This record gives sequence, C-alpha cells and structure tokens, in this order.
Amino acid sequence: MQSWDLTGASLQHSALLGAATYLDWIMPALADRPIFGQCISQVTDGKGQDPSDLQENEMTQETEDPSVKDRVLYDSTDQDPLFRLEVICADAQIAGEMEQLEHILLRREALKHQDITKEYDAELAEQLRCQREYQYPYANEQKLPVKISVTELKRRAMEQQKMAVRAEVPEDEVTETVPGTADRHDIPQPKFRQTEESIGAAERGTLYHFVMEHLPYEQMGDHFTAEMMLAQMQKAGLLREEERNCLKPQKFDRFMQSVLGKRMQQAAKRGALRREQQFMLEIPVMELYPELESEETVLVQGIIDACFEEDGEWVLVDYKTDYVRYGMEQTLVDRYRVQLEQYARALEQLTGMKVREQIIYSFALDKHIPVHVCGQKK
Repeated sequence: MQSWDLTGASLQHSALLGAATYLDWIMPALADRPIFGQCISQVTDGKGQDPSDLQENEMTQETEDPSVKDRVLYDSTDQDPLFRLEVICADAQIAGEMEQLEHILLRREALKHQDITKEYDAELAEQLRCQREYQYPYANEQKLPVKISVTELKRRAMEQQKMAVRAEVPEDEVTETVPGTADRHDIPQPKFRQTEESIGAAERGTLYHFVMEHLPYEQMGDHFTAEMMLAQMQKAGLLREEERNCLKPQKFDRFMQSVLGKRMQQAAKRGALRREQQFMLEIPVMELYPELESEETVLVQGIIDACFEEDGEWVLVDYKTDYVRYGMEQTLVDRYRVQLEQYARALEQLTGMKVREQIIYSFALDKHIPVHVCGQKK
C-alpha cells in the first residue's frame, strides 16, 4: 500500500508500464485522496509497517480466535461521497467463502435424501403448481398483425371460398371480348411470334394504374387520343420508352369513350374526382378472425384507385388488369368483393358520405362491371 501511495504522487509512465496487476493501475489513482492516507495510517497503526506484515502477525497471535474471520482492518464508510474503501483480512475472506461452500454442500446432501413425494412447504408447492399450469390468456392475439392490407383481406376471403389466387398474365394472351371490337393486337399470338419482354405482368398492371392516376381528363375529347397522352407522359419523364411500349393505347381509348370514362370526366370538371386515395381504417379483430374472442382492433390500410361524387354520394372505381374471358365478369366480382367493401367502408367513415356504387373496370374486358352494394336493390 505504501508503494501505491508513492506511485500515486507522480503516476510516472514507467511505473504504470511496470504494473503487475490491474490493481497496480487502480490504486495509485486513488492514492491522493485523503481516505487513502487514513487507511494506511490506521492499518499500519502509524508505525510504517506494511499492512500485510501486520496482518500476518495478528493472525499468528489470534489463530484460535473465531472472530478473526470477520476482522475488517479498515472501512471508509461515510468518509468519501464517491466511493468506499475497505481493507479486510485475506484469511478472513477465505474462511468466509469456505463456510459458504460447506453450507452449500450440506444443503445438497440433505436434498439427496428428501422424499420427493412429500410437500415440505405447502405454500411454495402451490405457487410452483400455479406457475407450471399458467396459460397466457392472450396467446392467440400475439399472432395478430398490428396492421393488415386490403389485399391480404381479399386473399383470406378467397382462401375461405376455396377460390384460385389471382393470376396475372400478359395482355397478349387476353381473349377477344366483344365480337367486332378486336384489333390485331388483341388476338392471342402463338409463342413463336411473341417477343421477349423485360416488364412482367405485375409491373404492367402497376403501369396501367399509374397512367390512370395521371389521365388528363381535361384534355379528353374527339381529337385527343391515348397515343398522344402516352407521348406527353414520356416527354414529361413520367414514362420510359420501354414502359410506354408495353402499354396498349387502345385500352385507354376504349376507357375514355366508355360511359364510366365520361362520368369521371364530368366529375373531374366539377372538381369531384379523387384518385389514388390512401386510407387507414380501424376495425374489430372479430370481423377478421371470428374464431377469436377478442376486443382488440386491427388497422387496415389500402389505396382507392378512384372515386367521384354524384348527387351527394360516392361512386367507387377499382381498376383491374386480371386476365378473364368474356362472360366471366362474375369471377372478378367474387374475387374483389371483400376488397371493394373495405374501400367503401373506409370512404364512408372518412367523409360521412354514402357509397352508392361500386364499379370494377376491367382492362382485359374493356368494360365496367357493377358490384352489388349490400342493402341495395339489384
């Protein structure tokens, strides 16, 4: 301890490099504190004797004294606000640890001879039994998503009805819809005449939605064509050349000439048309998972392709690029009924206005398909 005191006065680099243990680094840093000097003075009794020598002498004289195990040579309690310095007899520390080890061994030996069929502590046994049999009451709800998309709701509904999951196919394979309205590009081509395309069906469907989001209704008229619109979008940097080439302008021309297209054009002129409306809706878990008795709610999120106001009520429109044959319109209705119901529910809750029509516009069939609204006469 005296060597630490001398080292701490200067903390020379050479002395730090010569440290044999981490304690030789720690203790010199504390040597300048007043309690360190008090410790040395008290332990050595002011005689300049090294505390280890003093300790050895005291142990030799008092080996028969049981109290030696608890001997504390120095304790700085309440003398320094930052830390406590305590010097104890090494043999006392060893003796204490040996006593603890002996106690542990005795306890272990006693446990080996205990009757495992007997309850030694009824209260403790009941606590252990309760812990072992405990079942978390909300275990099923741990698997619930915090947020779910409308698309996922649609998929769940299709699984419950044992329907085939939606399959996107290239529009080159779309079968002619209404006799007399086809052009050469709509006729299915054999594989050896089909060219390799880098844009897949899913990406193509996204492109159709993107064009419909930016459709310039204010320019629609007898002299405005989809070819002109796509050229404008490419020039404005909204479409790349390869993206424009995979789109069929006649599909958009037929939409703009349809009754639905003209209704949406009139709504756009009135400022009553909304496109790509994002929403988030809170619905009870029991509606999605009837088998769970839960009072929790789930957030449902989605994007409404388009909606417009007519006579104080909403008309909801959803674009679809799914491959369906002419006469199979009900397939799309069954496939997307749940999705449109959630869209209508969100729109009514967010605006307070009733949704009177739900419409699917099929680019494969080039026509709009009304979807029956619950509570509405067919």
